Amino acid sequence: MNNSAKKEWLVRTRSKEILGPFSQTELVEQLRKGNFNTQDEICNSLGTWLSANLISHLDPEEVTRTSSRMGTQSIEFTKSDLTPTPSTTEKLFPTNEKQNPSEPPLQKNVFSKARNAEPKFEAFSTPPPTQSVKPKTIVSSAKYPLATAVILSVLTVFLLNRPTKTQRETSEINPSQFKTKEEPSVIRKAKELINVGKSKQALKMLANYHEAHSKSELSHLSLYAALLITEGESVLRAKRLLEQLLQSSTDSLTKSEAHLWLGYLLLSEDEGDLGESHFLEALQLNPKDVQARFNLGRTYLKQEKYQQALDYLQLAELALPSSWLVQIWKGWAKHSLGLNEEARKAFHDALNNSKDRWVIYIYQSIFYLKTKDLEAARETLLKMLGRDPDYERFNPLPIGFYQNRSHYEEYLVAFNQVMEKANEEEKLMGKLYLNYLANPLSRTEDWKKMDALANHSHNILPRILSLKMMLPHAVDSAYLKSSLSKLPPNLDYFGPYAYVLRGLAREKLNQLPEAQLDYKRALALDSNCASAMWYQYDLFRKAHRAQEAKEVLKNILLAHPNYIPALEQYSNIE
Repeated sequence: MNNSAKKEWLVRTRSKEILGPFSQTELVEQLRKGNFNTQDEICNSLGTWLSANLISHLDPEEVTRTSSRMGTQSIEFTKSDLTPTPSTTEKLFPTNEKQNPSEPPLQKNVFSKARNAEPKFEAFSTPPPTQSVKPKTIVSSAKYPLATAVILSVLTVFLLNRPTKTQRETSEINPSQFKTKEEPSVIRKAKELINVGKSKQALKMLANYHEAHSKSELSHLSLYAALLITEGESVLRAKRLLEQLLQSSTDSLTKSEAHLWLGYLLLSEDEGDLGESHFLEALQLNPKDVQARFNLGRTYLKQEKYQQALDYLQLAELALPSSWLVQIWKGWAKHSLGLNEEARKAFHDALNNSKDRWVIYIYQSIFYLKTKDLEAARETLLKMLGRDPDYERFNPLPIGFYQNRSHYEEYLVAFNQVMEKANEEEKLMGKLYLNYLANPLSRTEDWKKMDALANHSHNILPRILSLKMMLPHAVDSAYLKSSLSKLPPNLDYFGPYAYVLRGLAREKLNQLPEAQLDYKRALALDSNCASAMWYQYDLFRKAHRAQEAKEVLKNILLAHPNYIPALEQYSNIE
């Protein structure tokens, strides 16, 4: 049976009625008859629901070229069919800037303004406006032949881009996915530094390179400007460099990167159209740019254009099917559209794909708070406290995906909101732990308070958290043994990180076989637990079991390709 005859297409109407399954031929015929509304959703029977509303604002050429790169047969459009992408004005930024070119670089954190707007978790104390889905006229393929082509090409991209089992098990975004052209050695070296958390070193290297090659070479300018933006060094200089790229005769991919970073800058500073026009320009020049798709979705969320946000986030999801980052923002878009069951699933999927990212627990708990499920919100944050708080620091986002910076002070604000009606012991435990994580080396008083709480509580969790807080300090071995004796042998209920902490404490007491057993127990609960794998590797390394250590290191990078400690060690042994 050929693909067009397989009955594998479903349609979900605005009233949530499921129609089908249809074959591709039948689906086209239904579209031609005008039997589907733009607010209906269409998917392959195994896949993600995509809004038919895509056709109202997507550039058909962009979608077609995206399907072409996947090896599909592209649908040809005449020049008159193409929807133009909004162009930026000749002057990219207003001239009333406070700093002139002769002044020294601005020492400014570009995220400071954003933290006063959307990123602050107090902004979630009031639910965002929910857009009702208004009926629109039925799209008839006879009247809009282009609409049919766009929907089918998007669906084709989805089918051919479905992840294999191996891809689904690798949940993190790998920067190497997005290499699109041959890069000079200085850029490769800079990206290697960025990938191991040494962005400031990369910035210094590119600054020196720029000083020596500014008149003869342009390929480094996009990454140099990106680091000036993300490191908060000089926004004005970054703007000038990116404008220089757009005015040059460089290739379209380089200009696409310049638009991406100009848009990123506007989005992070809550200025202008929040980068919308730049992201659209980036996609016009490079339809493969998944960062631009994702950032455009974030822009539309900030603009409260929730359906458009959802459409672009779902398009980003086609390239990143297991990305927690796409899924949490898809969850917010669905919640804002009143699709709470689907939003709940999106948050759940995000958590399954990255179980140690605290930011996911934070957003999921706020979602539960908004939907009045207070017990689920509370349980979510208690689970969060039992996961590895260092994971986000060790496994940051690839450069180019806009995401609010994580701050434990802001997590504490969210924690206090969600736990407002929880018991006093739980509120105190969260406050002490989050305060400690915000500044671990200078908060010994918080550890002592947690230890006192653990000694008087019937709850095991404060005893586990006090281990995390006391391990960096010089603790008497007798006291550490006493603390361990208060933990039950079985810590499965508290998750893998409880075993990791006990293993670290046992290492400190030189109980190495017992520590190794704890790491194995952690991995039995979660075979992809990064901290358990890392400390198991470290234990093998210390025991001079080099081959076993190297195998563990490879496994870490298979599951967590951006995990900084493993990347640093692997580069040393290769």
